[in-house]
Amino acid sequence: MWKIEFYDEKVMNDTFSLPKKILAKMLRVFEIIEEPGPQLGEPYTKPLFDGLFEVRAKG
Repeated sequence: MWKIEFYDEKVMNDTFSLPKKILAKMLRVFEIIEEPGPQLGEPYTKPLFDGLFEVRAKG
C-alpha cells in the first residue's frame, strides 16, 4: 500500500483548506490511489518530474 505524502507543509495546509466539496473528492482520490500508487494515471494522477505526481480532483 502506498502512503500519501505532501510536497511540503504549505501544500498540505492548502489542501486541507479547500472547500468541503472539493476536499471530500480529494480525500476519495487519496483512498483510490493508495493501492495502485501514483501510476494509476489520469484522471486521478499526472506525473510531473523526478517521481513527483500531481493528484487531481475535480470540484
